[in-house]
Amino acid sequence: AQAVWAETLRIIPKLRTHSSSSFAMVMASSAVFGFAVVSVLFKLPVAARDNASDIDYDGCTSMAFGRSATVEGTVFATHTNDCSDCDPRIAYIPPKDYPKGSLRPIYPFATAYPRFVGGQRSDTYAAKPGQEDTVPVGFIAQVEHTYGYWEANYPLLNEHGLGFGESTASSHLIGQSRTDGGTALFSIGPLMQVAAERCKSARCAIEVMGKLAEDEGFFGEDPGEGGAGEHLSVVDPEEAWIFHITSGLNNRSGTWVAQRVPDNHVAVVANAFIIKEVNCSDTDNFMCSYNIFSNAREAKLCEFEKDSDFNWQRCYAPDIRTFSYLAGYLPIPYYTTLRLWRLQNLANPDLNLALTDNPWDYAFSVPVKNKVTRMQVMDYMRDHYEGTPYDMTQGILAGPLNNPNRIEAGHGMSVVPGEFARGISIPRTSYGVLVETKPFPHATESIAWFATDSPASSVFTPLFAGATSCSEFYKNGHMEQFTRDSAWWAFNFVANWMNINYRDMSNEVVYPAVQREQLDIMKVVEDFEKKWPADREELSSTLTHIQDDLVKRWWQMADGLVSGFNDGSRNYPNGTKRRWGYPAWYLQMIGFNDDFYKVQWVTWAALPPMLLRGTVAGAATSASNFLASAVNSAAFNSDSSFLPGVVIGAAAGAFSTFLLLSRRRGRGDDFVRLVE
Repeated sequence: AQAVWAETLRIIPKLRTHSSSSFAMVMASSAVFGFAVVSVLFKLPVAARDNASDIDYDGCTSMAFGRSATVEGTVFATHTNDCSDCDPRIAYIPPKDYPKGSLRPIYPFATAYPRFVGGQRSDTYAAKPGQEDTVPVGFIAQVEHTYGYWEANYPLLNEHGLGFGESTASSHLIGQSRTDGGTALFSIGPLMQVAAERCKSARCAIEVMGKLAEDEGFFGEDPGEGGAGEHLSVVDPEEAWIFHITSGLNNRSGTWVAQRVPDNHVAVVANAFIIKEVNCSDTDNFMCSYNIFSNAREAKLCEFEKDSDFNWQRCYAPDIRTFSYLAGYLPIPYYTTLRLWRLQNLANPDLNLALTDNPWDYAFSVPVKNKVTRMQVMDYMRDHYEGTPYDMTQGILAGPLNNPNRIEAGHGMSVVPGEFARGISIPRTSYGVLVETKPFPHATESIAWFATDSPASSVFTPLFAGATSCSEFYKNGHMEQFTRDSAWWAFNFVANWMNINYRDMSNEVVYPAVQREQLDIMKVVEDFEKKWPADREELSSTLTHIQDDLVKRWWQMADGLVSGFNDGSRNYPNGTKRRWGYPAWYLQMIGFNDDFYKVQWVTWAALPPMLLRGTVAGAATSASNFLASAVNSAAFNSDSSFLPGVVIGAAAGAFSTFLLLSRRRGRGDDFVRLVE
């Protein structure tokens, strides 16, 4: 503050008395001074060492489509597993028979490699050198026969067409696991595993998971309120359900609710509960824990006179507009609502929904305008809000080459708080899955369409409910060691190489390859669907062949990208080269000129550069809308706002100018000296 004020005093005597630019310069300098002073008074973070943070961002997106909402007449559940450290392997868990009176071990749930060690569940999990089998934390009664199913970090699809999508949510009731000194046995992953082993229908799965949580206790996978709740999209050959669960009182039991998605609707979940009013007596559309109302009253989570007045979303979940998902960071409500807004509008553009920061503004589910195909829903999962005012391929964070990827976490955002958009597909997505459950008598023909790594640059391959094995490429690899024997590494390598020149690699090579490969795989599956093979070995062989060929071609494409895009050049196979350079609009935006041999800096601008005017969606209004929302959010009263500094700085600037003019004109000297 002293340095800025000294510089202001140094500049003032050099300014011409009656110059309007002098007034502007004094105002600007004094505004900076005022900001510095207020930064001290209000303890604002104006500078800090920008160290990397060890905070782990998760946060998945899930959708559930009723059977009348899809062209195929099948039920869909989706899940983008947005996890920065997840084990990317696929495992097939075979069906088994057990003696009567057996016990079923419950293992601690982990996401990082190796998430589980023990060949008794799957050959994918067989112990490797230096690994020890995972030790159970408890046991429950075992059934005499369990069903086979496909599993990634979470169960995907079982042999009878029961499937899942997952998304962590915030909740007031926090459970604690037995491994952390608590009493709760189950988190969401083990609950899903038991349900996949024992159930053919979504209703059965919800009943099994709910009862186990009530009896044995439930805890969230992430610490604190931010990860205390869980959502599942649970689908079977006939129905789609939304299942919400959290802990019970005093770290015991579990509290849950489930609502059926209407057949012609889609429900979207983005790390926040969406079930609102609950009618537990309407068993066609709701399922509830026995303690859903009593826990809310006893814990004083909300007030309601009658059960019909109860709202799960408002009662059990914190308000994400004021709740900080990560300690030390501001609330990030658009992290959730932007995804709700986008996916509901994609499913039904006639709704013309407006974006708000309030998740309560969005319906539990919306009708689709036109029935969607599985290919369309795959593209939903690849979305970056292209063509909207929130298009992540545009603007300063996208850089000169239209990169929609954002670098999350780090210490910087705790020093300079704010919020940027997050896409449906993001760089740390471990996998995306579209579970397609088919009506009876074709339930065993259901498919989990699995895209390893980020869906935007990946291809969905089929995991047939009736198959029992897949490509070794999909069973191998982890992010701590690069290998060409892993499907995840093939797609992850391409996704990361694209950061060199996202614009040209996506448009010229990767996106066309994604669509071409997806169409070719879809044709193979459609031929299967005309006459489905009864032989499980044939299903497994075809599945393995599809995945093997895809991964081999993807590595070939990756090699071509390495030679085709490097050192700032597009190198074509025929020997021609094209230097891509910085685009003209980017140079115009940063004020590029013949002075740029020096270190230069830029400042925030309300509108895109002239060369982009009229080509960027919402460009003319985005800045004014942002400023309006900032004022409406009571920024003047926020300790972290820049506005108090600007206001005080402007006042200081005006007063400094008055003093300067008075001294120069020789009037009011006594008053000036008194003030000084």
